[in-house]
Amino acid sequence: MAFENELLKYEYHDGINKLLKEVILTNFKYIQKNIDLQKKEISEQIVNLNNRLDRAREKYLQDRLDFDDYQIIKNESKQKIDNLEMALQNQKLSSKNTDIKVKLEQVLDILPNLSQLYIKGDNYTKSSILAEKLEFQETAFRTPKLNSTLAQIVLISNLLQSKKKRKNHS
Repeated sequence: MAFENELLKYEYHDGINKLLKEVILTNFKYIQKNIDLQKKEISEQIVNLNNRLDRAREKYLQDRLDFDDYQIIKNESKQKIDNLEMALQNQKLSSKNTDIKVKLEQVLDILPNLSQLYIKGDNYTKSSILAEKLEFQETAFRTPKLNSTLAQIVLISNLLQSKKKRKNHS
């Protein structure tokens, strides 16, 4: 029951939900913009390396570059291109999961009612809320820590409450 009472602290007003959504989406857009910028830079580097390779091939075919130098340029360029293409592929894989709005709304629908979800939930639901297992010490036990994300939400909620109180007292 003590843990369930502790969870009641994590309930918050709908206005905080809207604020959290706005902050998270703004941060996500910023991160996504940086990822897009990185993809563009990587693509430009690949184009530049391919152009360098084409110029070296032209010089080699025109006998303005010997075979050993051409091979060095070719191998270096190919290795850099392969590394950049792998990095570009990793960027694409990391940005595939961009359906954040739906997932964020699902999470923000659950969080304000976390205590009720925990009280009514089955063992799997309860264990997914907890960060650690119960610790037994002789005849007593410690309640587990909550997921760190929840702790951050409480912190934000408390800060907003204190600002609201200061504003009302002014």
